[in-house]
Amino acid sequence: MVSNYDWKTPSQKETTYSSFYGESTPDSYMNLYYDEFWIDYYKEWQHLNVQSNSEAQQAFYLEHADDFLTSYAVTHPEEDIAESWTFFILSPKQSNDTIAQKKQNFFYQFPELVETRTEILKNLLTEAKKD
Repeated sequence: MVSNYDWKTPSQKETTYSSFYGESTPDSYMNLYYDEFWIDYYKEWQHLNVQSNSEAQQAFYLEHADDFLTSYAVTHPEEDIAESWTFFILSPKQSNDTIAQKKQNFFYQFPELVETRTEILKNLLTEAKKD
C-alpha cells in the first residue's frame, strides 16, 4: 500500500529510490519518504552493510536512535516506511520533535492515507467489539 512503485527499466533511470524490486516513481510515497528521511545517510547505510549485518544494524540504530521508530526499521528503507506506517495507523499523531516522530507523521500530508487510517481504525474497533 505505502510503496506504490511504478517499475522502470534500467534505461529509464531517474534520481529516485530504487531497490532490488526496481525503481520508484518520483511522486511515489516510497520515493518521497526516501527523499525526506533516507537520502542523507543511505550511502553510509549501504557502506556499513546494515541490511545484512546485525552488528552494523545495532550500531547504526544506536547512532541514529532518534531517527527510527524501532531498531528493526534500520534494516532497510522499505522496512522503515512499513514501521512508520504501522505507527501512523495505531498511534496518535506525534509532536514532530524527532525524525522518528516526523516519519510517523509523514503520512498525514496525504488525505487518502488519513482516510485509509480512519477506515482501518473503525474496522479494528468493530472487530474488537465482537469479542
